[in-house]
Amino acid sequence: MERAFLLVANRLLVEKSNYIAEYQEKFLPLIADTSSLEEKLSELLAVYNEMVDEAEELVKSNAARAQDQAEYQKRFDSLASKIKAKTDEIDATEKEISYARVRKENARIFIDALQGTDSLLQKFDIALWHRLVDYVTVTPDKELIFHLRSGREMTISLGDVH
Repeated sequence: MERAFLLVANRLLVEKSNYIAEYQEKFLPLIADTSSLEEKLSELLAVYNEMVDEAEELVKSNAARAQDQAEYQKRFDSLASKIKAKTDEIDATEKEISYARVRKENARIFIDALQGTDSLLQKFDIALWHRLVDYVTVTPDKELIFHLRSGREMTISLGDVH
């Protein structure tokens, strides 16, 4: 695994100016801007708050005067279902924002690692491993797929390692 990492790291370092440029020009603008997601979240929260207010008014109205309880329960259940759906949508949007922030931070760590390494590696560097590699998949075809923090993948055949 260490030899395979040396191959990956050195390939990255040979092409580091290209990776850095690609990150700054293409990747960063895509992942760094969460404004549309944050705007969507704000809109979802506003609608959610309106629905909660409506539910509170419905409950107050039911407590203040006698009304058909079957009709009240039907309206309340419908509103509760809509509130639950909106809550799920809010949660999903918050997760998207969080995921985008994590991707951005991982890519930043990756680029910083490339920028901070001035020469090709001669030996395994565990700190650089953690800054470049997210995880590795071993395939049945005797390949190692390095899933990099930048979001890219690099494949090394075990035959290339020896």
